[in-house]
Amino acid sequence: ERLPPGTTFTSITINMNLQSRPHIDAYNVGLSYIIGFGTDVNGGGLWTLADGILEIYGENFVQFDGTMPHATMAFTGGTRITLIYYTARNLMQLHPDEVTRLRDDLGFPLPQTQDTQPPLLEISSTVRMDAAEVAFKEFINTKHDVSAAQAKAEGIFRVYRAKQPTAEMLTLVGKIFKNDDVLWRIVQVYYYAQFKNFVVDYYNYDIFGENTPP
Repeated sequence: ERLPPGTTFTSITINMNLQSRPHIDAYNVGLSYIIGFGTDVNGGGLWTLADGILEIYGENFVQFDGTMPHATMAFTGGTRITLIYYTARNLMQLHPDEVTRLRDDLGFPLPQTQDTQPPLLEISSTVRMDAAEVAFKEFINTKHDVSAAQAKAEGIFRVYRAKQPTAEMLTLVGKIFKNDDVLWRIVQVYYYAQFKNFVVDYYNYDIFGENTPP
């Protein structure tokens, strides 16, 4: 009743007195929904790059994009509890009996399996994670200036976009290689400003197969 009509999710996280650092939820798909409960708690809102501080204490869940930078604001006082509903992208890895149990026995409004496939994001998870740290620091230093934080993140994203891999580099995408008896698959080639060089993202092909994680 507290979630928007038609909301689907695979997972629920319960946190108590957790102050998360700036990060992204790289293994999530789609929107996340959060609600907070507190006893004599001051602060503890959810910072997001897109909207600044979201007030999470109320009657209904608040939606946000967990695949983009976010963090917990500092808080003091008593006990702070949050519930977060979200969709994890490993639903296709579950045995069909487990999917049935989640849906029918436990009542999870699961998405269609194809909806848990990760989108082709413009900015890699590594770069978004870097932007989270830099943007949140700027947000605190400027006393909660949302535009200043977004500008810092955009500066990182701009460098990423400006350095495009060559056609030869792009031929690596999709390649499978073996290391320490494990198969790995390359999914992206991009410029990483911290290293001042191009790097690749790859994943464990033995585990995920064609179901590309972030």
